[in-house]
Amino acid sequence: MWPACDGVVKVPGAIDVSTVEQMLAAVERWLASPDSAGGTGMDRRVYAHDDAFSAFVFDTDLAALAADALDSERIRIYFDQIFIKPAGAVERYFHWHQDQPFWPILGSKVASP
Repeated sequence: MWPACDGVVKVPGAIDVSTVEQMLAAVERWLASPDSAGGTGMDRRVYAHDDAFSAFVFDTDLAALAADALDSERIRIYFDQIFIKPAGAVERYFHWHQDQPFWPILGSKVASP
């Protein structure tokens, strides 16, 4: 198990540069789509309808890393989510919040990348 600081675990090298580039391109593609609410919104369950996001969820080692960090035998994806806030924006697009009360999940083995 890795040490956590303020509820965060950093795993250097968990995502290779080519995967980062693919995901940046996927986000840019999403921003250009009508689903992005003009680039100032959010979307959920993107992996269900976008091949790049699906590959990120299912074809990387991130689920195995999460299972290891949580000392769990399996991992289930509840949903993925995109939040968009333009660079340099001073407006509050999304307030600080705690997700746990809204999730229909019981237990303490929950990871949110």
